Amino acid sequence: MPSVEQRLTALEAASFTLASEQQRLKADNDAYHANIDARLNSLADGLMDHRREVAERFDRVDERFGRVDNELAGLKAGQAEMREMLARIVAKIDA
Repeated sequence: MPSVEQRLTALEAASFTLASEQQRLKADNDAYHANIDARLNSLADGLMDHRREVAERFDRVDERFGRVDNELAGLKAGQAEMREMLARIVAKIDA
């Protein structure tokens, strides 16, 4: 049977080993979480860039539709003028 001093030495060694292992595990855990944080930040940055690009594309599409709406309004105004002129011509012919 080991002496009290031998048991105490063994317990101290085990305690030191346990403390070292806990520090290593904490360092590994911290590194793991830092890696996850970095990956999440990278994904978030990518998503924000994509969101900006999509917003810019929608702005360009809205701008194009605005131009088309303006052109359509111009065509409708021209068509109304043509109908008025046609109505006057028909009225003169009928008179």
